[in-house]
Amino acid sequence: MSAPIFLIFLSDLRSVNTLYVQITYILFLWVIVMTDHALSGAYPVSVWNLFISLVTGEYRPGEMWNRGNYRLKFLWRGILAPLFTWQLLDVIIHGPYMYRLLAMQPRLPVRLNRAYLTLKFTRKQKLRAVQFHYNTMYSQLTRRQISSWLSHDGLPLAELEGKDNIRFSVSLKSEVNLDKEGDCTMVMRDDQARILAKITFTLCRHQGKRTLFIGGLQGSCRTTPHEVIRHATKACFGVFPKRMVLDAVCHFAQCMQIEKILAVGGDTHVYSLARYKKQSAMVHADYDAFWKSIGAVCCQEGYYILPQIPACKDISTISSKKRAEYRRRFALLDTLSQQIRTVLES
Repeated sequence: MSAPIFLIFLSDLRSVNTLYVQITYILFLWVIVMTDHALSGAYPVSVWNLFISLVTGEYRPGEMWNRGNYRLKFLWRGILAPLFTWQLLDVIIHGPYMYRLLAMQPRLPVRLNRAYLTLKFTRKQKLRAVQFHYNTMYSQLTRRQISSWLSHDGLPLAELEGKDNIRFSVSLKSEVNLDKEGDCTMVMRDDQARILAKITFTLCRHQGKRTLFIGGLQGSCRTTPHEVIRHATKACFGVFPKRMVLDAVCHFAQCMQIEKILAVGGDTHVYSLARYKKQSAMVHADYDAFWKSIGAVCCQEGYYILPQIPACKDISTISSKKRAEYRRRFALLDTLSQQIRTVLES
């Protein structure tokens, strides 16, 4: 380790109040120096070097890693649960775009120590979910698609044209501000790039089945007038943006060979935890009502089992005056499905 890095670490001790933790901190620094395992360059090349570079601050993928206390907590938790930490970092280090992944998900190395997907997941379940998700994404997507997914713009999946030639886009993103709710976010925007709806999820195994687990559902931003959503719904022939995004998620699940789609309810959402009381006030979606409206069934665990594809009305049951509108609606949903399949199965 270079002398400047070591001095920076010593200065971090001013913010640490517990003598025991200070001693642990200094001993670990001594081990780093004596074993000479610190990075010689700017980038980690192994699980151990990634761990050391994050602890020392030599590699800082996000703003939170500038704080000495944040890195100290990461060190301490790594010492308390070394096997879990090692396995998580192993997923990160062996990805094709490690630096891009950490740039988009800088809190991924501490994922097991925070609320994730649902308040019911244990640390082991969180680890298995992260492992399955990234291994599946890396094996199913091309390198170019992975690169797009891990970018600020996301992976474009569909460009739709609704009534009066109004256009909408659907893309797959990785958003750090939603990382408690999942690792992927399906986003729908209008032709002015305004967000209309989001669904955040992670791919995992649940009870032995390949599962897409939805941890978050959001509508438009607070600053977006309700008139924008009403106008978008009308342009989509009566399909709400959240329903459009849900259909996109379901078609994505099929392309990923997913066997089951689960979603958190109001009582199993991560923000139901007492320590997230302030954040829970930001959750405006009525999860339970929305899932029930598309035919989902609540299981004993408090999760909703969603249909593989939300059901559409039988055209024969619709009055003749409305059939033309419903045909255009079904055609729009079919176009969404076809475009997603074209992108992911090409």
